[in-house]
Amino acid sequence: MNRIPFKTADFLLAARNITYAMRDHADELKVLRSDITNEYIDGLEEKINKVLAENLGVKSDNECAITLRAVNSIRIPALRDVSFLKTQVENDFKKDKEFKKILTKLGINDHFQNAINGDREAFIELLHNFNEASKKYTKRIVEKGTNPVLIERIVNYTKDIDLKPLRKKTKTKLKPGAAASKVNNDVEEIYNEINKISKIAINYYQYDPLIRERFTINSVVRNISVAKKVVLT
Repeated sequence: MNRIPFKTADFLLAARNITYAMRDHADELKVLRSDITNEYIDGLEEKINKVLAENLGVKSDNECAITLRAVNSIRIPALRDVSFLKTQVENDFKKDKEFKKILTKLGINDHFQNAINGDREAFIELLHNFNEASKKYTKRIVEKGTNPVLIERIVNYTKDIDLKPLRKKTKTKLKPGAAASKVNNDVEEIYNEINKISKIAINYYQYDPLIRERFTINSVVRNISVAKKVVLT
């Protein structure tokens, strides 16, 4: 019987996002626990990907490893620039009813917060939507005072990265024939590992709410659930 207090697919996707947070902050976490090594994180992520691939129809990130490493390398500066742009658009268009439409078309309303919280799929969708819509709205945004260099820089983050292989819908039901007991055992093992690391990280980052949230299972699962309601095109 599955004793994990979340839907299996939501938890596994959240667990994978937490391994991304572990990787981002591995140097700090290693100081707390000597067993939090790059090899340990790789192994945990591989275990999660295997369960997702074999039982839930979600392909492993390893199939797009090179592209994903490139995406990871631009995540922080890209989100920082998107944040700068978001603030300017919100202020410049605060009396214009159309500004919410602009932020939605650019992917910011639907994906930015989840991307900030460590959802890699949301980050990829944010970049894709921004690149698709920016040409239409750049002139209008720039007329209000935003430097066009900022918009160009956001677009150029993915200039040499093909996002298409990474943009996929996520299945959330067990594949026919999947052995429920085996899945539950695997999920419980993953849950125990993730829960252990999360408690340590939450305590360590208690005064840094943004990082702490990336390790808070409830918050990450909630973000996954919300993200799934967004229809990917």
